[in-house]
Amino acid sequence: MTIGRSAVLTRVHKGRAALSLLRLLCQRSLACITSSYFSSLNSTLPAAMKTGKLTVRPYSVVAQPDFRSISSRRVTGVRVIDGQTKKALEFQGRIVFVCAATLESTRILLNSATAGIS
Repeated sequence: MTIGRSAVLTRVHKGRAALSLLRLLCQRSLACITSSYFSSLNSTLPAAMKTGKLTVRPYSVVAQPDFRSISSRRVTGVRVIDGQTKKALEFQGRIVFVCAATLESTRILLNSATAGIS
């Protein structure tokens, strides 16, 4: 037996079921039919969709967080590149989350540290 995913619910939480020991799908694949395993697909995206304030933008690659003022050290949005048209776009928000997994989140945050942000 190998150790599998460990970010699973042990009790019902906000409509998501607790992991059943009889269900091993969460350890064998990305599909968790009970939504017990924590992932963007099972947790954060459905919660954001329920607010009615989420726009899903496929084919977009984050270039860097957008700072209106570097001295404020506050992100006000994000700059993206449309993967199909290759055009740069900007999106503003009161709150900006970086949820792009380990490597991509690191790349995005390192891009925010560039002195030449335009």
